[in-house]
Amino acid sequence: VAQYSNVVCSASYTWASNSLNQNPCIVASYLESQCDRGGFTVAALSPNAYYIGPNVTESNACECNAVVYSLVCACAACQGAKFVSWPSWTTNCGSNTSDSLPSPPPLGTVVPSWAYLNIGVS
Repeated sequence: VAQYSNVVCSASYTWASNSLNQNPCIVASYLESQCDRGGFTVAALSPNAYYIGPNVTESNACECNAVVYSLVCACAACQGAKFVSWPSWTTNCGSNTSDSLPSPPPLGTVVPSWAYLNIGVS
């Protein structure tokens, strides 16, 4: 499984990196790749762009959880971009939403502890 991100975070976002010095974008790509056998890329945002939630065909447990959402929000913020709300992110997830990961993180990455903080998912 391949994962990739070309995002370079602002130096003020070093707090968002994990213990392996991976920024939240690459960590998100690792987690999202667990449900996508072809791998997953979190690409850098162009000006005034933002990450949207999964579309109907992409909505799965790897996309529709609060941990990945938190990492993607930090990924957007570290580029100086905006991010969508949790209800907007999960529009196409139906009842397939969760506040936790569907499986342990894959080898090669570590999820930073802040990404597990409760965002009020019900």
